[in-house]
Amino acid sequence: MPPLSAFPSDSVLTSILDGAQAGILILDNERRATMANQSAGRIIGKMQTDEILGTPCYQLLFQSGIPCEDCPLPALPRTGFAQRSAILRNENGDDVFVKRFYHRWGDHVIITLQDVTREVTSLRQLDLIRKELQAKQVLLDRQRNESVREGRNLRRLLDLLPEAIVWVDATFGIRECNRAAALFGRSASPRHCHELLGLESPCPSCPAPPGNELKRRPGGAKKSHRLGDRYFTETVVSSEEGDRILIFRDTTRQIELIEQIRKQQKKITRHNEILSGLVELSARMQKKADLEKVLDSFLDLFPKLLKAPAAVILVQDIRVGNLWTARYRGIADQEINSLVRAFLSREVQQAPEKPFPSERLPWQQSTAINLLGGDGKRVGLLVLRGEYPQPEEQEVISLFAEPLGAFLHNQQLMRQLEQRANTDPLTGLFNWGYMERALREEMEKHRKYAIPFAAVVADVNGLKSANDRYGHEAGDRLLFKVAGLMRGAVRSTDIVARTGGDEFVILLPNTDTAGALAVRALLETRVFKEVALPVGENETFPVTVSLGATGTDRHPPEDVIKEADTLMYRAKEEFYRTHKRYR
Repeated sequence: MPPLSAFPSDSVLTSILDGAQAGILILDNERRATMANQSAGRIIGKMQTDEILGTPCYQLLFQSGIPCEDCPLPALPRTGFAQRSAILRNENGDDVFVKRFYHRWGDHVIITLQDVTREVTSLRQLDLIRKELQAKQVLLDRQRNESVREGRNLRRLLDLLPEAIVWVDATFGIRECNRAAALFGRSASPRHCHELLGLESPCPSCPAPPGNELKRRPGGAKKSHRLGDRYFTETVVSSEEGDRILIFRDTTRQIELIEQIRKQQKKITRHNEILSGLVELSARMQKKADLEKVLDSFLDLFPKLLKAPAAVILVQDIRVGNLWTARYRGIADQEINSLVRAFLSREVQQAPEKPFPSERLPWQQSTAINLLGGDGKRVGLLVLRGEYPQPEEQEVISLFAEPLGAFLHNQQLMRQLEQRANTDPLTGLFNWGYMERALREEMEKHRKYAIPFAAVVADVNGLKSANDRYGHEAGDRLLFKVAGLMRGAVRSTDIVARTGGDEFVILLPNTDTAGALAVRALLETRVFKEVALPVGENETFPVTVSLGATGTDRHPPEDVIKEADTLMYRAKEEFYRTHKRYR
């Protein structure tokens, strides 16, 4: 190691020490300060040199009139060092967290002060955020184990500093560097400072271009560098002779902490958005708002959380095979019509527990979610454009789909209660009021989605005769018998209603005329074949009906019931050609 005299001048030494981020105090054998750099003055809170020099270290650091109880100086060997931590109080009354390193240097002692306040504050801030998320992660131990060795000359003193220090001339040729800089360099034998960074030419936006006078700035000019996965802050200061002193500080850990805080804050924001959406949706549901308004609110909130470009909600009516409502965003009318037809198809309606067929979805990449009620049965379908396989995405879908399914189920239960007013008290079938509403719904489906429907009109033969000969109780039993036979002969999606005294209508959704004629044939040849009602001792009354059937493929939707009724009267006339007409 070269002796202290090997360096150019005291001004160089002063510039080097003043450019260091760590504070440096040199004490005599009576613990009095004989030298201090600017960083030491900043940490201690005394920026004037005459306030520091000649003052004992315990008074400078702790405003105490006696040496510290744990002072390491009496036991500090000539070849060794000691380390202490302390909390100082600055002029504003704020705590300053400092690490102190003690080294012997001949008859003097060097105290290196490292301000770790920002690191401690960053760790505390990260700890608070992690507690808010109730995470039990343990902060990484970010204390650096510095290798501090005994120094008896300037080079040894510089080697004790954690920062990489490079002393360069006016052309940025390297004249000297400390041990940290040697480990920091990307080149085996760098001749210029940019070669330390692995560059072939000077850094872009260099804070101190070669040959130019470096402007005086408090703390020097600064620039950031990234080397692989590490980050460094470069501080450039100049000496009186025009040389530059480059100080590189490793800020990787600080940046990592900032990035972790940013990620945690992003998670908090995300969770707040989800919670806010759930609260808003729940409030809409609890206010018993209009069903379509609730669904619109859902579509305004939910797809944004998943960044889904399009979404559709189809709500199942209490009548199997019928659609209550459809609400959507970001989908063309042709696509929604195709999706509704698929949803109302027999394949889907007859297997509500199965996933929706992927080939019937409107987009190549789609996600279909069955909306389930409290009884586990499907009450609707939610379709999203895109795929969302990540656990967090699945959790968001579950958080929103489950309460929506429960809400739709409750709405259906309310609708079922309202439906009871539309039931014929004698037969238990629907009445004409309900049939009118169902007919309007089928006509709307035919208009919007081109889904056909058909109808079978039936009239009981001989009801007046049964009433007159055997009493109205026999007539009521005859009607009840006919209602039970017809209800048992059709699908769950079909509607059977008593629309008059002895007249019944069977509405057949998603069926054409051929299907209606098949139902008519089934009723004539099998269901009502040789059926009789006991009316007295060893006496029966024949149960027969006259039927008419047609569909929207032969007649306009608004004329289907009328045309089927006409066909029924023709059949009744045919019946009375072979049977005696009663009055």
